[in-house]
Amino acid sequence: MERTHAHSVAVWAAINDDMKTAHWAAERLLAIQPDYAIAKYAALPSLRDFSRFREAMAARMKKAGIPEN
Repeated sequence: MERTHAHSVAVWAAINDDMKTAHWAAERLLAIQPDYAIAKYAALPSLRDFSRFREAMAARMKKAGIPEN
């Protein structure tokens, strides 16, 4: 599974309260990119003007088990 797919699966599974899948995808994501963190995602320039979206996605990533820093 590629990093972008693992990230998407983790977030969408968390949105749907499928925590088994969310945690599985978060583990795959961190296996592919061990230094991946919510802070890095939130700092992307493309999300600068979308604070509500960024905060919602960060909350789902945290729920899935992706570290904040």
